[in-house]
Amino acid sequence: MIEPTYALQVAMTAALKAGQGVGAPLFDRVPVTTPDPYVSLGDHQFVPAAADCLDRLGAVHSTLHVFSTAYGSKEARAIAGAIIDRLDHAVLDLGPDWGAIEIAFTGSRIVPEPDGKTSHVVITFTTLLDPA
Repeated sequence: MIEPTYALQVAMTAALKAGQGVGAPLFDRVPVTTPDPYVSLGDHQFVPAAADCLDRLGAVHSTLHVFSTAYGSKEARAIAGAIIDRLDHAVLDLGPDWGAIEIAFTGSRIVPEPDGKTSHVVITFTTLLDPA
């Protein structure tokens, strides 16, 4: 059985890269020379359900990070909006081991970067999972 956060990351990546994408390249590990704007996959935390009768049912809390040095935060916010549009309540295929019951947008925030010119938007999602 594949670990659930990896299966979810693969499914999220496929959804974000489908069609025209979200307006910026997506990376698991960002190369040092990457020009902006870009999206970086953040952390994924699997929290199993506490009830014994629910077996391995649980939730994954995921973050994605958008970076842009365009003047102001408009570009970063537009890319974040495209990500939210693409993933909020999306139907995701996690392969044979896990089923995504629901993925929901749970919040976003602008994080000041030390360089004073980079806009950084952190987007969070929660996905309910069920073992297949």
